[in-house]
Amino acid sequence: MKKFIGFIVIILLFAFAPLQHIWPIDYSSKAANILIFLGNLQVIILTNLTNLVSILLPMVSSLLNIIGVLVSQVIQILISLPYDNINPWYVLISLFITAYFFEKFRVINNEISKLNKIILKQSGSSNSVVENPYVDNSDEITKLNSKADSIMKLLIEINNAADIFKSTGSRSKKIRREILPEPVIDNSKEVISFSNLDKSDNNISQDIRDENRAKDEEQLMRLRKDLKSLEQKESDKSEATDEVSQDIRDENRAKDEEQLMRLRKDKESDKNDAVDEIMDDDNISQIDLARALIASNEIDDAKKILKIIVETGLEDDKHEARLLFMQIK
Repeated sequence: MKKFIGFIVIILLFAFAPLQHIWPIDYSSKAANILIFLGNLQVIILTNLTNLVSILLPMVSSLLNIIGVLVSQVIQILISLPYDNINPWYVLISLFITAYFFEKFRVINNEISKLNKIILKQSGSSNSVVENPYVDNSDEITKLNSKADSIMKLLIEINNAADIFKSTGSRSKKIRREILPEPVIDNSKEVISFSNLDKSDNNISQDIRDENRAKDEEQLMRLRKDLKSLEQKESDKSEATDEVSQDIRDENRAKDEEQLMRLRKDKESDKNDAVDEIMDDDNISQIDLARALIASNEIDDAKKILKIIVETGLEDDKHEARLLFMQIK
């Protein structure tokens, strides 16, 4: 309802706003079409408003007449009541009863409003709980699963290594049993010679250690040879690349020097040609040419021209040439 009333107020303000006085239409500007459209819209709104007012005015006037008649009848009824015959105590009791019920209804209304607020809070909290997005812990779960898989793989590797060690131990025991002689048993005392067993165990373990050490030394020597060969290949490759890059640099440097010499020669030849053209030009005086050369920092050429002016020029030119020569020095 508030939005509808606000919309109507905005329309009325727009309809009665003096747009032509605020923004006079300049038909040469780009905004002239917009201002013309707003003016036409304002005219349409005013015509519709006048039609509505012409329709609603008789209805409102008839309603006001009816309301006026009803109010006058109520007033007449109230005036015609027999106030002398009415007991004031009855009036007070009726007022008290109405006030009592009015207060009760007011209390009930307040309680209902409090209950509505509580229900709204609970519903808002439940909506917030429902609206909270489900926390996606899939990344953490995948990380934990990957860690668990890696731990399981590590445990399996440890178990396999333990089985290998057990198998090697059982094999060594079998080898010992095959190598060892049967224990000497005396029929009289049945005593087993454990000293021979210990010596044979020590000999077998020492042999196994020696074999393993020899294998490790051979593998180490192979690795060292492979490393040396790789280092030698890398050094050869780096030397070859350095030589190639040095040759390329030398070639580029020689090309750059040749190009620079050509450019210098071209510049000197262009300069000499320009000086010769200026000297041969009859419209340019020798003094002006010398001044131009001094301005372009070509002192040697300027000195030559000044000497020629002093030897073969007029008196005024000679005087100016001497002054310019003194300035150069």
